[in-house]
Amino acid sequence: MNTQKTKKTMFETMVLLACVILYALVMFCFSIEAYQPVIMKHLVFYIGVIVIGLSVLLCPANRGRLTGLSFRHLPFLLYFALLLISFLYSDYPRLSIGTMYSMLALLLFFVSLLSLEISEKNLRIFLSLIYIVSFITGIYGFIQFWGYDPISWQGFQGRVFSTFGHPDFYASFLIFTIPIIVLSILSFQRPGPKIIGVIILAISCSNVLFARSRSAWIGLIIALVPLFFLRRVRMYFQKSRMALLVLVIMFMVFALWIIQHREIGARIVSALDLHDPSIQSRLVIYKNLFPGVMTDPFWGKGIGTFSAVFPQYQTAELYLIPPFTTMTMLHHAHSEYIEILLESGLIGFLLFLACMGVALFSFRHIYRDDTPGNLSITLGIMLGLFALLVQALTSVSLRFLSTQIIFWSGLAIVLSRSVSLQPARHLLFPTKRWQFSFIIVFTLLLICMAVMVVPFTLKTYQADELLAKSQKHDLRGDTQQSVILLQRALKKNPYSLDILHSLGFALIKQQKYDEALSMFEQVLTVNPHYPLTHYYLGLVKYIQGDLVKARIYLDEARTWRPNSWQIEDLYGQILLRENKLDQAEQNFLREIEIAPDQVTAYLNLGDVALQNKDYNQAFYYFAKALRLDPDQIDVWRFIEQANQQKLQKNKRLKIEYFDPDGFSQLPPPETGYCPEQWQFDSLSPSLQSIQSISQDFEAICDTISSFSFQVATRMKTVTLVLHLKLYEIVDDHVVLLHSTKQTYEHIKDADWLTYQFDPIERAGQRRFRVVLKAVPPHAREPVYLWLKVKDIYARGQIGINELYVGSDLRFRVK
Repeated sequence: MNTQKTKKTMFETMVLLACVILYALVMFCFSIEAYQPVIMKHLVFYIGVIVIGLSVLLCPANRGRLTGLSFRHLPFLLYFALLLISFLYSDYPRLSIGTMYSMLALLLFFVSLLSLEISEKNLRIFLSLIYIVSFITGIYGFIQFWGYDPISWQGFQGRVFSTFGHPDFYASFLIFTIPIIVLSILSFQRPGPKIIGVIILAISCSNVLFARSRSAWIGLIIALVPLFFLRRVRMYFQKSRMALLVLVIMFMVFALWIIQHREIGARIVSALDLHDPSIQSRLVIYKNLFPGVMTDPFWGKGIGTFSAVFPQYQTAELYLIPPFTTMTMLHHAHSEYIEILLESGLIGFLLFLACMGVALFSFRHIYRDDTPGNLSITLGIMLGLFALLVQALTSVSLRFLSTQIIFWSGLAIVLSRSVSLQPARHLLFPTKRWQFSFIIVFTLLLICMAVMVVPFTLKTYQADELLAKSQKHDLRGDTQQSVILLQRALKKNPYSLDILHSLGFALIKQQKYDEALSMFEQVLTVNPHYPLTHYYLGLVKYIQGDLVKARIYLDEARTWRPNSWQIEDLYGQILLRENKLDQAEQNFLREIEIAPDQVTAYLNLGDVALQNKDYNQAFYYFAKALRLDPDQIDVWRFIEQANQQKLQKNKRLKIEYFDPDGFSQLPPPETGYCPEQWQFDSLSPSLQSIQSISQDFEAICDTISSFSFQVATRMKTVTLVLHLKLYEIVDDHVVLLHSTKQTYEHIKDADWLTYQFDPIERAGQRRFRVVLKAVPPHAREPVYLWLKVKDIYARGQIGINELYVGSDLRFRVK
């Protein structure tokens, strides 16, 4: 008997240990190589679910509790069943398959947890797990806040997200655990655990502020309110007055800290600001989604289909609000409840509410009958779940794996603890046949996980790794290797929209336009409303010269993405090719309205002005482009073209102004000759991005004895060695006249640097070229030249101070 009891205990311990390890692994693990690092969490979770499910089947005690489910568990089973079945009637089944697999894994995980006996010892293990995960993720959050994160994560503007991949997901974990930690501190009898709890609570509360999730803050505050009204909670306050005092002091310190950190205080205040872009955009999304919900009010559109459904109902109003002015795709509704209504209909929404009602009903027995020590944990779990549900009003945190595990594991613990205190009366599977059938279904679902879901996820992870590597090759300019990696990735995940898009774009670079078209057409078979896919189809047709089809695709693209600078830019390019300059100009101006910092818009407007021979307007737009990107090579090529055109015009102007014979007489020395309307105010490319800068000029002055230029160091002090060569151009041959290297130390912004050399007599009307090169070619800091040629006639110098129209700027790209 003792041997059998020992084996039984050992099996149950193995199941519990597997759950604990899986919970911790999913909270901690991520991958820096994959395109979507969360895939690693999915892979670990799916394998862990299989291990836990097999452990449950092998353990008689767990297997017995698995078949002992009662009618209180029915809403949960029906809710998950509906989500799985919705894959079958989904409007976009290829979008649904990944989410369906996640729901299958969550169902098996949830049911497996229901088979655990949530004893006092197991509750303590869960509490220890919360403490450990909170401490490790909290310390990692501090590392991120201080800027020492070794993993290169970007895009959250200083918000902390620890190992969760997103600030809102990390905040969801914290608001779930903080009520548990607070109540456990109040219930501890020994000072040691209290001190540890206070330290971890301080770390967790700090990270909640660092995450800057307003929905999480609101959820946590509302969830903590019941602490002051529940009768059984007052005993914790009475028995732990010192701990309560410490908590009050700690929260006062946090309040003072918030006052001192304006960015967090401003974030808190903005939660009540209806003009805040985040709140405005949510209201617009909810308004746009209502017609979509009403088209399938009972069963919904199918799980995971939001990204394909929403574009059919979105309005241009959304894309006038940051960050949607530049965002190309909306993946979720920013409200868990609205997304449930959209994807699983009113039936799914009511089942979800029924699940929450059953959880609350089950907790009623726990609140009434459980011991104070155990109640502190289960009550903390309920308050944490309540905080998550409040956060879900304006967030989609429950849509992602880490937070889904937290939410459904919390519900399973409450239900199992309730059964431990008050065994169920009305069983779902009252007979042996029904119980055996349920075990068979559970086993088949585990086999499905092992045979279908895990291989699918493993291939997805491998494909994402290849996609991430291909992007690195693409950044280095190795398009051929990038395409090879993308093709390998596509074999592993043939319906990945990101891979299809990336491969199509890479094939455009390789001028394989028919293959690129095939990739983009495959994207539309998965999601016909995928943003910018129609734009890329239009781009390929534009390159191929089929302007009619290009317009058709662009019209479709504008339907799904009404506020895209890329679409406006391509429309303008088509009109340019059709020589409709005025209409093209309107598209490029519209592009600037959408994306004011977009260099290509100013470049194209300059091109329009150039074709209209409006040189002043052209150089105005080119200057705008260069201020945004001084290293913009295309702008400089346009400038060279404009300078050549203007040079011919200026020569005619000079001949008319001075002498029909062509400068036989020099202009008076006191007048100079530098009309302001020829000035072009801009920076050169950085000396880090070009090999050399050369300037051709035709001297009007009689003597040249120096060459000067002005530098722009972006307000930094730099040291630079510059090599200057002066050539004379004789019958298209160059003759070296002067060569020198000079070290300039402590160069400051706007400093003049001058080379002096032996005077060159009778220089008038001779052609010269000056070449300037940085030695070594890479400066430590970017150094720019104010390349604006200023001819100071009859004064013996040519100064590169301002690039006048009529000069001939040239440079060689690395």
